[in-house]
Amino acid sequence: MGKQGRVWFTPVRDFSLLENGNFLRVNYTHEFHGYWNLCNRTFFIGLPRYSDDSAYRLHQNLISLCLKELRAGIKISDFCSEVIQHAKALKVELFNENEFGHGIGLSEVEWPLLTIDNPESFQAGMVIVLDIISLGPNEELIQSTETILIEENGYQRLSDFRDWDDLYCIVGCRTTH
Repeated sequence: MGKQGRVWFTPVRDFSLLENGNFLRVNYTHEFHGYWNLCNRTFFIGLPRYSDDSAYRLHQNLISLCLKELRAGIKISDFCSEVIQHAKALKVELFNENEFGHGIGLSEVEWPLLTIDNPESFQAGMVIVLDIISLGPNEELIQSTETILIEENGYQRLSDFRDWDDLYCIVGCRTTH
């Protein structure tokens, strides 16, 4: 949660640490017929300030712009350069400008790595995880991964049953969160 959420795995053992007014990153793993995928979603505890909501919306806008670039035949390094250019245009501060995702398969992270130095191209039928991480107003991590099937002329989004365009706010405590 918050700035302390930069540690990759920080299991919550003391729920009193979940303070109102902080971003919360939730990591979860999926397995389907032997294929693994590590997913991340960003939530907010309480009602966000304008700066928090704005940072999340810019992050989601960045993801939307980057998804439009995805299709078979595009060099991965070129795609990563586009991510950086879109981030600069939106004034989104990236946590890492070298890596933006990976493939999935029999382990949680597999080839292709979406890195700025990868000369390979996206191929139709590849399944990748788009994992762009930006910084919030207090340098918190904003991270929401998308699982994508690369198609000849675009992509198909495979992740999640709901739209994550709006920041999911946890207000109160109930069993449906």
